[in-house]
Amino acid sequence: RLEYIHHIHRQFSLETLGDTEATLALNTAYETKKAITMREDAKILAERREKGLIDAMNFLGGEQSAFLQGIDDTFKGALENSLVRFQEYNEPIVSKEKIVEFMEEAHVMFPVVLAALCSMRGVELNEERSKHLVESKLIQVFFQLLSLARQADDRRLAHWAFVQALASYGWGIGKKPQNIASYWGNTCSTGIRDGKMKDMAKNLLPRQIVVLSQCNECTLCYDNVQRGEERKQQRGGISNNFLKATQQVAIEVNPYNNTAYDDCYVDMTYNQHQPIPSPSGFPAFEDVDLSSIDEIANVFTNHDSIERKAVPDFSGERVRSFHELLGMSVTLTQTKRFFYVENVCPGSALFDDDKINTMCQLVRSSHAAPLLKGAKDFQGKTVDCWNPFAGQTSQTLMLGVSGLPEETAKQCGALLLDQLYRTGILVENKNGTWKLAEGYEKRRLYLYGDRKTIENMAKFVRDIANRRMAYDDVSNQAEVFIDAMSVVMQLPGDWHAGLAMLKSIFTLFYDGFLKPFQEALKWKRINKDVGGCYFQACRLAGYVADELMRA
Repeated sequence: RLEYIHHIHRQFSLETLGDTEATLALNTAYETKKAITMREDAKILAERREKGLIDAMNFLGGEQSAFLQGIDDTFKGALENSLVRFQEYNEPIVSKEKIVEFMEEAHVMFPVVLAALCSMRGVELNEERSKHLVESKLIQVFFQLLSLARQADDRRLAHWAFVQALASYGWGIGKKPQNIASYWGNTCSTGIRDGKMKDMAKNLLPRQIVVLSQCNECTLCYDNVQRGEERKQQRGGISNNFLKATQQVAIEVNPYNNTAYDDCYVDMTYNQHQPIPSPSGFPAFEDVDLSSIDEIANVFTNHDSIERKAVPDFSGERVRSFHELLGMSVTLTQTKRFFYVENVCPGSALFDDDKINTMCQLVRSSHAAPLLKGAKDFQGKTVDCWNPFAGQTSQTLMLGVSGLPEETAKQCGALLLDQLYRTGILVENKNGTWKLAEGYEKRRLYLYGDRKTIENMAKFVRDIANRRMAYDDVSNQAEVFIDAMSVVMQLPGDWHAGLAMLKSIFTLFYDGFLKPFQEALKWKRINKDVGGCYFQACRLAGYVADELMRA
C-alpha cells in the first residue's frame, strides 16, 4: 500500500509542478495518508505476530510434541535411576550440559515463543556489560517455556513437573501452595505427585537388590526419622499423622584388593610411641632431614620431588616424620594468618612494633608465597598420593524409609535382617524361609548407626546365639541368620561415638580446665551441653590436646 501511495504522489507531482499551493496541498495529503497507512500496517503486523505467538504457544505439531516428550523421558529416566543406582545426590538430577543441549534445540523448535520470552526477560546477546548473565537468563527462559507448554496441556512434561514438586516438598512448601502453584505449569499437584511416587515405588525392592547384590562390599547408614506430632494439640489424643521410622542409605565402597601385606603387622602398645604403618603410595618422608631448613622447605615447595613408596613402612618412621612436617605446616599457616593482617595494637608496650612490621612484610613478600602455599596444601597433596579418591564425592543410593523404628533389640534385628536381604546375602525361598546366598562368606557389609542402635543389634545377635537349642525349623533358620550376620561389621557413626566421649571429657574437665582456654581464645557458643555445640567443642578439645602433646 505504501508503494501505491508513492506512485500516486509522483504522478500528481508532475501535474502540479510550478503551482506552489497545489504542491503544498499534495504533500500534506501524501504525508497524512502515509502516516495513516503505516499505523494500519503496524497494527496488522502486530495482530499477525500476536496470532502467530498464540498459535505457537499451543505447542502443537509432531516435531514439537516429540521434543517435549524427549525432555520428559529424560527426567523420567533420571528419576528412576536415582532410586536404583549409586550416584552423587548433590548434583542436579539432569546435568546442566543436557539442559543446555535441550535449550539449544528449543531455539529451533520454538523460535517465536523464545524470541518473545527473551525480549520480555531482557536477554541482550551483544551487550558486554551483562554478558555473564546471558546463560542463566536463557536457562530461566527455557524453563518458562516448559511451564507454558504445561499450561497449554497439563498432560505434557509430567515427570519434569514431578521433579519440581519433589523439590518444593523438600523445601517445606505446604499442600495448599503446592496445589495453587500447579496452575502455573512449573509443578504438579500434590495428588499427582503422590500418585507418581507410588508408581515409581512399585517393584523398587527387587531392583535395589539386583544393584546391591553385585557389590562385594557395601556401607549402609541408618538413623531414626520422624514427622508430625505424636499427640494432638487440643485433646492430647494420638495423632494419625505421626510417623516414626528409620531412614536408610547405601554408600558405594572402593575396595582395596592388595593382599601382599596381609601377613605384616605391628604390635599394639596403646601409647604415644605406637608405630603407625604407612599406606601404600605414601611419600618417603623418613628420608627427609628434619634438621635441615632447606630440605623442609623443599618438601613444601616441591612436594612431587619426594619419592612415593609402594611398600608400606611398618616401623612407623615414615608416619612420624609426616606428623612432624604436618606440625610445621600448621605453624606456618597460622603464622601467615597472624601476620598477614595486622591485628596487634600499635604502640603497645607488650610487643616490639619493629619486629611485627618486619614479620608482616616478610609474610606478604613474594619470596614467602610459594613456601606458605606449599605448607597450606601439604596435607592435601600427601593424602592424594595414597588415596586418589579422597577428593571425590561418595556415590550413594537412597534406600527409602523403613516403617520400623530403631528402639528395641527386636526392631533393630528386623532392620538388620532386612538389610541382609536388600544386599543379597539372604535369599528368600518359595516357602517363605531364608537361605544364604552363594558366596556370601566373601561379602562384607558395614553398618553405621548411633551407639544405642548398635547395642540393640548386638543384643539381638546374642539373643539368637544364646537361644535354647532344638532341631526344629525355627532353630535351623536362626543358624542361617547367625551365619549371615558373621559378614556384618557394625560401627557407630562419628557424631554418636564422638559425642559420648566428648560429653565425658566436658563433664570432668570443662569448668576448671577447658573453659579458661575457651575464654583466652575468645570462642563462643561452647558450653557443657556438647550436644548443641558438638563441632565447636570437638575443635576446642582437639586444640587443647594438641597443645598438651606438643608441650
